[in-house]
Amino acid sequence: MNKLFYVLFAIPFFISCTNKKPLDQKNINSVKKDTTPTSVVAVETQKISDLDIYNVNSIFGEKDTIALISLSDKYQLSEHKDSLAIPDVKKLGEKDAQYLVLNSTYRNRMLSKMKISEKDSVYVYDYATNNINAFSVKSLQVVAAINVYGADWPYSQHDYMIGFALDPQLLKGFNSYYLNTLVCIGSKNPFAMKQLKAIKWKETTIAKAPATALNPEYNNLIKTASKKMAYSYKSNGFEYFLQDYIKEETVVLRRLIVKEEKTNQIVCDKYYRESEGNSIAQLNDNSEDKEVSQWTGKLFKNKPEVVFGFEYVSFGCPGISFLDKNEPDIFLNCDNRH
Repeated sequence: MNKLFYVLFAIPFFISCTNKKPLDQKNINSVKKDTTPTSVVAVETQKISDLDIYNVNSIFGEKDTIALISLSDKYQLSEHKDSLAIPDVKKLGEKDAQYLVLNSTYRNRMLSKMKISEKDSVYVYDYATNNINAFSVKSLQVVAAINVYGADWPYSQHDYMIGFALDPQLLKGFNSYYLNTLVCIGSKNPFAMKQLKAIKWKETTIAKAPATALNPEYNNLIKTASKKMAYSYKSNGFEYFLQDYIKEETVVLRRLIVKEEKTNQIVCDKYYRESEGNSIAQLNDNSEDKEVSQWTGKLFKNKPEVVFGFEYVSFGCPGISFLDKNEPDIFLNCDNRH
């Protein structure tokens, strides 16, 4: 690839795991769907998750396309000549410097700083179809590509997205923009392989939601709403209530409340608000061919269930909420350079 046209960001994720069995890049396995129903509870927390998640980008060049897993949000760069992330690109020229395959010196430097072993494996998982592919780290190139917002010549190492490159031909069956895709690196597959469920909302009334006090932080915003809509959903012993506060046809605030039906205990009370950097996601309309936004279910083997997909994020990165107040939300390291 000699010339880089542009980079397109997608929504999917990359998760740092702890596995030890490497797989060859050509050994790609699909896992059958498991439709076992699971429940979801989302809990707000200020703790930091122990999971590092990144997204996948499509890089389009003159002759080929690369799926790039950028680690730049976590890869700590240094200006010291003995710890630079990339070589001096001034000798290459502006066009040739837009996309670099890093040699062993810079590859080993990145793997060492990120605590990634050549023996680890990269797991690419589509949670919508419950399919997974696996590749050995040693079979993948470490590359650097100019970020989606571009950069002025001469480029610095901070202008690059740095990470693993995958051949899209090895990801057949995945969405071309890698929507609903998560990628994990480690020695074992961390995914529970219990296909997530699309939430099927039914319209209801605000009065049917549990009587819980509003967070006073949002009182003024709620007062500006001229219309209120409510929706509900039941799954595996839990009941979900969604309240949308609307002003001039725009949802300015969304509240998600989840209670356990058996005990009537409130297990989730989350707020999502419209802002310069965030907007409220469209609700699932339950038709077969429409894009699904809200998902729930068991995502990781050793973690509680998850729920996500209630807002779109322009500044910052989207998150995934767990069903346990002791398990903090995880946020995508999406390399968003706004």
